Amino acid sequence: MKKILFAVLTILCLISEMIVAEENPPETLKPFFGSSLFESNFGNKNFGLTIGYKGWMNNWSLPVSFANDSNQPYQQDASVLFKSDTELTSMPTLNLRYKNLYLAANYFSKTKYSFGTQRIDTVIVGPGLTAIGSGNNFQTPLNPNGSASIKVPVEYIPSAERSELDLFLGYYVNRHLSLMLGYKKIDRNYNYLKVTPSVEFKGANDSKPTSYGGTTDHLYEDSQGSGMTLGITGNVPIAFDGKLTLYGHFTYGLLETEVIRKEEKSSSVDKKVISTTSTTKNYDSPYYSGEVGFAYQLARFKEVTLSSYLGYRFQRYEFRQFTQSGQTARDGTDGIILSFSASF
Repeated sequence: MKKILFAVLTILCLISEMIVAEENPPETLKPFFGSSLFESNFGNKNFGLTIGYKGWMNNWSLPVSFANDSNQPYQQDASVLFKSDTELTSMPTLNLRYKNLYLAANYFSKTKYSFGTQRIDTVIVGPGLTAIGSGNNFQTPLNPNGSASIKVPVEYIPSAERSELDLFLGYYVNRHLSLMLGYKKIDRNYNYLKVTPSVEFKGANDSKPTSYGGTTDHLYEDSQGSGMTLGITGNVPIAFDGKLTLYGHFTYGLLETEVIRKEEKSSSVDKKVISTTSTTKNYDSPYYSGEVGFAYQLARFKEVTLSSYLGYRFQRYEFRQFTQSGQTARDGTDGIILSFSASF
């Protein structure tokens, strides 16, 4: 749906360019199609400078994987999304222009995210499986094949932080459309505390009960992604002699991603802590982001133009996780964005 929206926006940009290029546009359209955002910010100067600030009220949907525990063969492979509380991210911006060429930079300042306490049921499956002394906390429904499953309510307490950098070299094709070649860098890390209650279970082929849980584990994961991107931006003046503008942009790239994962697991047998560290690389992690909204020219002085922007921004980032199945995880961030800029 979002890709269709940006395709429509691009078409509108091209159509509006044809209209305003006419020497005598229809009288009914004159109040709606005035100067573009490009002209409002820079006028007819060859050189231009724009500095700005973006405040993004966003939620982060963070994928977390839980690989099979070799000490517990019944535990199932799983991956879930933890959704954060709403956080404010500050994003300073800079744009330097010479004629139709420009250099731009956006910095996603380091932001900490809180996810609250999450409960995930770990499922243990086996033939004739029964929970011993489980009370009301564990379930043992029969499966069609005669096996049973036990759902152990495990609590996860995650936290995370991240920062990002975007650099662009762009070219204005016309007054409403520009193309960009960019570089993207993402730094992110998260950790969680895993609290597993104690349960004993016994399968049909087991001579004695097996203990599971009663442990507290820690996981730490640091990842970096970087790579080239391609982008498109557009703007369509819609009212007030071009002061109110519909704008949008879309960026896509394949990032090289390195993930370093450290786990500190407590043994359910002797409670000893076992530390492991692993590294994985993804050379083709898809990344894409977009933003669409309205821009309004607040004031224009002799050499300075002040503008404001209100829009919706989203981004997605996909990479393979540490699960035994090697499944793909999609990291997502969404929210309302409010911006201000000054052009010289």
